[in-house]
Amino acid sequence: MKTNRGFTLLEIMIAVVILATSIMALMTLQGNAFLASERAERLTSATLLARQKMAELEMEFAKDLAKNKFPDDNVEKEGDFEEPYDNYRWSYSIKKVEIPVVNPTEGEEGGEVEEGSEPVGAENILVGNYLKNVMDQISEAVRQVQLSVYWGDEEESQGKEISPLLTVTTHWVKLK
Repeated sequence: MKTNRGFTLLEIMIAVVILATSIMALMTLQGNAFLASERAERLTSATLLARQKMAELEMEFAKDLAKNKFPDDNVEKEGDFEEPYDNYRWSYSIKKVEIPVVNPTEGEEGGEVEEGSEPVGAENILVGNYLKNVMDQISEAVRQVQLSVYWGDEEESQGKEISPLLTVTTHWVKLK
């Protein structure tokens, strides 16, 4: 009696298909891991650059505040970082903080008080005026600073609306 100890062609083909499928899955995972690693590296660089730019802005703010200057109502600037980060761009805006105040002498929609409702008391008018004065002083003493960092090819994005890839928002206060 003779026994065959080899593999059949069908068994070899099934083994090759299983091997090819597992190699393709591993290659896909490796590619995704590479892309995630590249994104994390860029985001880390952008975070450090944003911290650096925000520190520069804060130093400028401190110098201006020492000279009794406070940022204008609206300031917007943009630029590029220096080498080796010249493919990263920044933009910032400094805006006056506006806090809405509901006037108790007006109705909910901003109109006059409806007929048949209780008349507005003098204490409500005083509170409304006090709130308005406080909110005006806060608006004069607080600025919102929003810093955005972008990266990638500027030529590819020509004509397209670019959304910031990293945005940091903070507030500056003039206490004096």
